[in-house]
Amino acid sequence: MKKNIKGFTLIETLIVSTFVTGVLVYLFTQFVTLKNGYDRTLRYNTVESIYKALNLDRYLTGIEARTVISEVNKNNLAYADISDCSKFDSSSYCGVLMSSLDVKIAIVTKGDLEGLKAALKNNNPYSEGLYQFVKRDNRVSEDGYKLIVEYNDNTFASVNLSI
Repeated sequence: MKKNIKGFTLIETLIVSTFVTGVLVYLFTQFVTLKNGYDRTLRYNTVESIYKALNLDRYLTGIEARTVISEVNKNNLAYADISDCSKFDSSSYCGVLMSSLDVKIAIVTKGDLEGLKAALKNNNPYSEGLYQFVKRDNRVSEDGYKLIVEYNDNTFASVNLSI
């Protein structure tokens, strides 16, 4: 008597192809997670963006830090947007500096970032990328202030403000 093995081959092929498909889906999801982390690394706190933020910090520390900090503390604001230099600087140097550093948004906030996170969660006038950067920034400056900068090339930096 001859055995019928055609049904067995069909079931075996379906099981193997299901297993291979599952492995490929798992590898794809891991690759996507890895690629997103890599892309974030290329945009968040790069050496160039931190260097630019430190230049802006040096300018603020030398000239207008107290004015900016009083703006943050006034009326318990979570942050002060210093992108528009006309609020605290009557000279044109600040505008030239912001332009040469290619700054899109510059924010001074309290060091713990909780107030800024809450303010951006409720009413975000900025890009979603800036909000995601602030959410992921875990470096806390307990007693100080932070300078958070978004550049026109969609990179981000945050440095502790020197007072």
